[in-house]
Amino acid sequence: MPIRINAIGDSLLSDAPEGWLQQLAARYSHIEFVGESHPGWSTISFFKPHFSQKVFNRIVPPADAVIALAGSNDLFEDDGGGVASVRQATSGIKKLIVHMLERCPSAQAVIMAPPTVALCNQKEPQPRGGRCIHAQTPLWLAKLSESYRELAQNEGWTYINLFPLLQDSDFIDTAHPNEKGHAKIATAVETALSDFLSSTQK
Repeated sequence: MPIRINAIGDSLLSDAPEGWLQQLAARYSHIEFVGESHPGWSTISFFKPHFSQKVFNRIVPPADAVIALAGSNDLFEDDGGGVASVRQATSGIKKLIVHMLERCPSAQAVIMAPPTVALCNQKEPQPRGGRCIHAQTPLWLAKLSESYRELAQNEGWTYINLFPLLQDSDFIDTAHPNEKGHAKIATAVETALSDFLSSTQK
């Protein structure tokens, strides 16, 4: 039976060849990396009835590890971040992991906190009161990373904090990593799962 890692997330889980999951697949050819990316989705989008036919189609057993990376859009949709959206994202990411573990009960669970944003790449200030990214958004992303850390600690899940990982030069725009940024994310995952990955080496 081949080793499989299932990952689900928003646009940070890129389907592009330079995406971090694809880079890991190139580094570990004996492991099957299966990703399901839903750009623009918040954590609660995954469970909305009208999206039910689009989600969890690729997250199928068996899997040796399951990874969830989402939450940025919860903050962006909440005027750039706030207490309510941090709570929503934390609840939503927990629901995502639990759902994947129900499908793959023996898998190692991994929760990833999103990286910060590159405000220097924002061409002009976005209007407040709706979906936006602004000067306070990194502070709320930092609070989200801490909330995810506490969740992972309480549940006994592996935690990977991407918040401090990327620099402005690692983004193609305000919120999406470039190839170099994805390489850093791949290495962070590789480091966090080093024991697991080394144990699967042929």
